[in-house]
Amino acid sequence: MWDMREEEREPWAQDFAEILLSERHVVIAMSVLTARIIHWQFAVRIPALRFLGLHTGALYAPIRQHSVLVSRFGTSGALSECIFDSFAAQNEWFTLRFVQMESVLFEEHLAPSMRLNVLAHHMEMTLTEEELTAEPYSQGHLFGDDVSEADRSSRVQQLNAIDGILPGGLKGYLQRARSLLKDAQAGTNPFAGLTPQVPDGANLSGSCGPGSETFAEMERLGMKELSGCAFCLVAGGLGERLGFPGIKIGIVSDVITEMTFIQLYCSFILACQKYARKESGKSDLLLPFAIMTSGDTHQHTVELMAKNEFYGLNPAQVNIVKQEKVPALLDVDARIAAKEGFIETKPHGHGDVHGVLHQHGLSKRWAREGRKWLFVFQDTNPLSFRILCATLGVSAKNSYVMNSVAIPRIPGESIGGICRLLDDKGSSLTLNVEYNQLDPLLKETPSGGDVADASGFSPYPGNINILLFSLPRYAERLDETSGVVPEFVNPKWADFAKTKLKSSTRLESLMQDFPRLCKEEDKVGMTQFDRWIAKTSVKNNLEDARKKVPPECALSAEADLYACNARLLQLCGDVTIAAPEEVTFLGITAELGPQIVINPSFAISLEELKSKIRGKISISKGSTLVLEGDVTVDGLELNGALCISGSGTLTGRRVENSGVRLRSIEAAELPKVSPSLQIRGYKKEILEMEEIKLWSPKTVRTSRRPRRRTISYRRDENMVQTRSEVFENAKTWREHRNEIKVPQMPYKTLASHRAAVCLPYDTTIFLFNELYSANMPIFVPKDLWRWLIGPHTSPHMEYLHDHPGVKDATDATYAVPESSPFFASIHQPMGVEQGLDWSSYSDWALLPYLFYFQGVPELFLQLMDFEALLSASAKMKSFNDEELVASVENWRKVAWRLLAAVENAEGAWAVAPWLNRMIDQDDDFIITGDPSSPEDANFDRQVEALQEAVLDDSFQELLNGFCREHCHHFEDTEENKFIYTDLFNQYSALIEGHLEEQMTAAIPGFTMSGFLEELSTRGEDEIDCAVLELLISLTDFLSFKQQMLLVKEGDPGLSLSGTAPIQEGATERPDLDGLLTVTPASPGGPGASGASGVPGGYKPR
Repeated sequence: MWDMREEEREPWAQDFAEILLSERHVVIAMSVLTARIIHWQFAVRIPALRFLGLHTGALYAPIRQHSVLVSRFGTSGALSECIFDSFAAQNEWFTLRFVQMESVLFEEHLAPSMRLNVLAHHMEMTLTEEELTAEPYSQGHLFGDDVSEADRSSRVQQLNAIDGILPGGLKGYLQRARSLLKDAQAGTNPFAGLTPQVPDGANLSGSCGPGSETFAEMERLGMKELSGCAFCLVAGGLGERLGFPGIKIGIVSDVITEMTFIQLYCSFILACQKYARKESGKSDLLLPFAIMTSGDTHQHTVELMAKNEFYGLNPAQVNIVKQEKVPALLDVDARIAAKEGFIETKPHGHGDVHGVLHQHGLSKRWAREGRKWLFVFQDTNPLSFRILCATLGVSAKNSYVMNSVAIPRIPGESIGGICRLLDDKGSSLTLNVEYNQLDPLLKETPSGGDVADASGFSPYPGNINILLFSLPRYAERLDETSGVVPEFVNPKWADFAKTKLKSSTRLESLMQDFPRLCKEEDKVGMTQFDRWIAKTSVKNNLEDARKKVPPECALSAEADLYACNARLLQLCGDVTIAAPEEVTFLGITAELGPQIVINPSFAISLEELKSKIRGKISISKGSTLVLEGDVTVDGLELNGALCISGSGTLTGRRVENSGVRLRSIEAAELPKVSPSLQIRGYKKEILEMEEIKLWSPKTVRTSRRPRRRTISYRRDENMVQTRSEVFENAKTWREHRNEIKVPQMPYKTLASHRAAVCLPYDTTIFLFNELYSANMPIFVPKDLWRWLIGPHTSPHMEYLHDHPGVKDATDATYAVPESSPFFASIHQPMGVEQGLDWSSYSDWALLPYLFYFQGVPELFLQLMDFEALLSASAKMKSFNDEELVASVENWRKVAWRLLAAVENAEGAWAVAPWLNRMIDQDDDFIITGDPSSPEDANFDRQVEALQEAVLDDSFQELLNGFCREHCHHFEDTEENKFIYTDLFNQYSALIEGHLEEQMTAAIPGFTMSGFLEELSTRGEDEIDCAVLELLISLTDFLSFKQQMLLVKEGDPGLSLSGTAPIQEGATERPDLDGLLTVTPASPGGPGASGASGVPGGYKPR
């Protein structure tokens, strides 16, 4: 239809309709989407068969680290080109190749020699089984006679993937491992010939600590440096060892505010950013934040950040990067461990943070942007940021390239000691020495070992893995060394002669060993703080915590947090706080005083805190105080619980109420509470708590509430349109025009790419059979409908859809989308409803093992997960092999039936029964399902009853009455009050209880949980949009809060008529993120999933 003249289109459509409706022809669609379009237009259902694997012989070529192919469809692809080229301009190390989809794979797809050529091309770049068996790899044990062909092939693939990831490749890793293992076997002392001395640095503890002029000077100096800061969290740990079934940064730091560790850290970064914007005058300043994850925590971290909208941070300032694992080793010969077809891998240690930041280009980019400092910290220490400003001041004053935060160390304590190591030539290196190596090293000194000095502490400060780097010099050293810090090995020997290992080992690295990458002129120092302001953590489970002092568990960390905040307040002037008392929960004892929470929005440093605390402050035993926002407290007597927020000054207030108490959780109740409470054994019980929200007339509001999602799917004719002149004038479009118009791309060139990124603009070209048949990892946008912008296909094709005769055709009762699959006019964006309906039937949504990305940053994170790409490619190969067999068999049946029909006088009617069976079979590539089935009928009945219940006057009164009664509590700020949680719970219980009662009366046996589970399987389009909004508000606090704010402003809130009011000045483009999620068809049966693990279940009915 694309090249057909306008006057020919209508006759063609009529002829095609006659072919379909005559039922004397076999018509087979090449994709489910085509079959669906024909069904929509002509009300005739036809089967769909793909050609997957036919023209490539299901070629499998291992992926290499070459450039990424960005496939563009026509001229409108310039939009995607601009987006990706903008990223590429900032990341020169990552190469992209732009091609036009129409020109890909044209000449060689039928060449008989193609397969051999491509395989030969890749053999040159791939480690083979023979190479891995020979020196210097010497891994022949992995490919013995007892190993199956499948396992050998799998091991080769994995080792190739590892080879592409490891610095120096697999060869370098094995060479380093053999050297280190032989040194360990020989008992070589890595510190031989070095003399330990007390390191240079600043002492901000004791008399020079918080409250002293020295400390104040360093904080003031450091606060001037905040605008040049970047942050990095090393967050590779799971909480399983602690008894917490999730990632450690998801643990609640205190039960009063219920703020998780990652939320606390993000709040500190936001507060530092706010201060830096004010001081620098840069209102758009963003302080970058990187999170290094592991394979175990990466996806959980990405989901947690996305679910909580990055805790107020701009997603553009957050980079989540993953650390890869390294091969486990069986012996001193560095033979790699494997089980069945899988290579055993283990964590490489947090020293990888330097290499990962370098590999992703972050250190270089930040330095180029003029950032001055990088603050690196670990998870579950809620005090990390309390010493940030003072540490910045010390580094700025002393020009340190690296500054390690330290605390007074108790001799024998299991934390490393920072030493200045001097060799016989007079050269020195300031470095952390691990506690198990420190005592042997010190025995060679006059002290005779790890003993205390006159202060009662070790003269060598204790390292707590909070590091501050000078970014320009840091980036230089990473460029010179690729960020690979010297490794070590810690083997567990099985015999005295050290010839065998008890279990497999691996090389490890430590982030505090960065000084080994420094040059002689680089100044490396340390800053010592008192323990109470710098160090606590959640590192022990309940059983271990009972045996240790300090316990270093959730209870002790929370108690340390309250104690730190209390001491900081006491340093602000005339402040009296009741002394802590001993408490015991689940057999663990801690000193617990008044629960005082100083939110980062209140103060980021002691100096700032001093400016906000005035007059006489008195806090009694058992009291709770939460301080947040731009607030000043001038005189307070507290005997109970109080939360102060907003902006303004609280003067001379006396508060007395029943307060909040921490109550022990009974054993029977413990399994029912949240995991963060299970590892504590206690929870808060709010008896009475006063909340004071201050407001200052001088306050200038700089943030706006996000626009409410528009429930109506319809677009106006005058919606924002794509401007062709923008594309034509774009710099990247002119630069790449010649490259884009490549006439052909041979398979051997195509297969050398790491992956393909495909961006659509027209539903009719939602196909990539060539790319998929080559087993190339394919990336597509998660929200497909957003990309449907481009020329129309043919509005004239619609004329038969409304023809009365078509409605009476066979199977016309089968449900089809009401929206058109065609564009209304040239360059008119497809309507959202159209996109939601039609994109879900495309290969983009149905093929398995595709990767889905939400935006360019997420895309590039996934592109660098080499192991996942390799796994997806292997699964595509297996799927293509199966499809090749199935496709050939189905086409053989087609040919046989056609021949049989020719011999039959009733030709077409002889074929029809087979077609019906083909349509009705349960096949991933056939449109299946019957809306009249008992399951569908029951679900439809539930939907109808639910919508009636929601529209009932009694429900409307219940809903609106609750919102009007409580909306006055809600404020349009990022900070949330405690009462919000209680009201949200009341709202959910009230609404869900009422609906379930009404539904049970209408449909016996109905349960809301069962209905929601089925809805998630069928897809959210099965239910009215407004009802869906209501259901979302029952489980999504942000949606609930938004609704209450709308009611408070006089808006009716949730519109149950199907259309929400549009705010003044807003466009009508709906923000439907999350409404459409697509799940690839499962070729392997129930439970199979795509490579990206995209949740949801929006599938064709």
